[in-house]
Amino acid sequence: MLLRDLLASFRFITRYKAFAIINIVGLTIGIFCCLLIILYIHSELSFDRFHENGKNIYRVVMHQPGNQVTGSSSDWWVVSPAILKPTWENELPEVDLITRTTTKMWNFKLNEKYLSEEVLVADQEFLEIFSFPLVAGEKGSALGSPYSIVLSKKAGQRYFGEEDPLG
Repeated sequence: MLLRDLLASFRFITRYKAFAIINIVGLTIGIFCCLLIILYIHSELSFDRFHENGKNIYRVVMHQPGNQVTGSSSDWWVVSPAILKPTWENELPEVDLITRTTTKMWNFKLNEKYLSEEVLVADQEFLEIFSFPLVAGEKGSALGSPYSIVLSKKAGQRYFGEEDPLG
């Protein structure tokens, strides 16, 4: 029975080529679009879910249409005003922890070499919200004072070799 159906389909395709091509292309585009939508939804639902409180972590974005200063084509920015944190802490009691982050270029001198590195600047609550494992040190005191930093294991090995970077 399957062979007979395949033979009939093959005859139909050879007899009505334009109609068959339109149907096959339409079906292919439909399946492709469906797969893209599924991949997009999966990506959005799995974003930052590896953190312990991943389902309670939210990201603030700003919509600023027509801003072409940086040459970006997007109207959405992952920035917020500096006043946002103290305002939300005072006016929204249901918010437990808030952290602000920004990226900056950091220029420094290490062993007579001048280096430039893009770093993430964050508030002290950053390590309380996100559950990144620490190789050494304590989460509570890691970002407690000005000019304190948290290095990834890879960055620590790059700058300090096998020495202990603490202190």
